[in-house]
Amino acid sequence: MRILFIFLISFLSISLFAQSKFGKYSWSTFPINGKPDTVKCINGASIMLERRILEVVTNQEDQFEEVVVFHKKLKLDSHAAIDNYNKIYIPINNVIDIISIKARFFSPSGRITELKQESIRQIDNLDNKGDYKTFAVEGAEVGGQLEYFYILKRKFNPYSTVYIQDEVPRSNVMTMFVYPSKLEYIAKSYNGFPAFTMEQKDDEITYLKASIDYIPAISKELYSNYKANMMRYEYTLSYNHYNSSMRIYSWSKACKNLYDNTFDIDKKEKSAVESLLKKINPPASPAEARIRGIENWVKSQIAISEEITYSQTLNEVIKNKQCSKPNAIRLFVALFREAAVPFELAIAGNNEDQPFDPDFNGFNYLQTQLLYFPQADKYMVPDDPAYRLGPLPENVQGFVCTVHPPYQTK
Repeated sequence: MRILFIFLISFLSISLFAQSKFGKYSWSTFPINGKPDTVKCINGASIMLERRILEVVTNQEDQFEEVVVFHKKLKLDSHAAIDNYNKIYIPINNVIDIISIKARFFSPSGRITELKQESIRQIDNLDNKGDYKTFAVEGAEVGGQLEYFYILKRKFNPYSTVYIQDEVPRSNVMTMFVYPSKLEYIAKSYNGFPAFTMEQKDDEITYLKASIDYIPAISKELYSNYKANMMRYEYTLSYNHYNSSMRIYSWSKACKNLYDNTFDIDKKEKSAVESLLKKINPPASPAEARIRGIENWVKSQIAISEEITYSQTLNEVIKNKQCSKPNAIRLFVALFREAAVPFELAIAGNNEDQPFDPDFNGFNYLQTQLLYFPQADKYMVPDDPAYRLGPLPENVQGFVCTVHPPYQTK
């Protein structure tokens, strides 16, 4: 039985690697071009090489998974830089398997120190940001070079944002997408990062690639939208021709999902909302007074917290007087519908991180939900007790669409 079990594990691993192009990535998979040591260190550090590879594969159940490769090489010219960068943290949320973690340090004299695998340890829920693997390479010296890469098998994520610039200068930067040709992605670069080009496409596999020789450091400025000005790229899955020729992860799809998750309530929830509206007893008119009466009661009587993550019905929210941010939106939508107050549910972007791009049709920018009341011509932030009808947070920007029965896009 033990022999059979070992054989099964080996078979699954071989099956993954058989379809993965980069599951066996190594130090020498791509040659290093250029002269990265000519880049001047800032605050004692410079990145001599950075590679990101995201490969979409299918598992034994024909479900999509990702093989992710991240490879970085740094020059460390001060003790402070060694303290800051020699301890590596690898996020492992949504990671199915850690395929490989390798690291080494090149001393100024040429001595190479390899990472001992037993020195890799796990930290659970670091600073409430999830689980991490962490390690440090022993024997790090000023003037040396730290190089590491890791390969992860991760749950499939159809869209994301990747920032590729910070306070450290970079050289030899490359990012690559590899995926079955029956999938289609849209990828777009911002703030000077080069556009993606089609490196290869056949009936089986498609390769998208973007590379740049040098990325300057970008210093933090007080009160500036720092992340919004970094080089970054966005990507989203646009078509899955295994299943359909219809567009997916679009604004239209976002509106439908939002409508389904926000507007639908069952009979018990509707009854609880009807009773609550009678208790609130907002003014019948004018419209703005009716809106404010409902908003003030909910935001002063019900605790709205992003730390509440468990599932709740609206009748439980009303009874317990506490709820998550999504349920706060559901409650307001149900109350305003019951009160016959015309409104639209809007989805907005965040100009601190990702200024809204009207030419990128995907879920990437859909971060903030608002309610718009045409009779008052004002917006409400339904899930933030600090705001009342009218004023909006300064980071809210770029309204993508509005949703109301029947849902529609703008």
